[in-house]
Amino acid sequence: MFNKDFEIHCLVFQLNLMHIFLTITIFKYHSL
Repeated sequence: MFNKDFEIHCLVFQLNLMHIFLTITIFKYHSL
């Protein structure tokens, strides 16, 4: 059985990566 805290940590990590990627993409888009 997986540890719930570990699953939540992985989910938060993925969301943070997505947020960083979107922020960089938007920043580049507005820089054009």
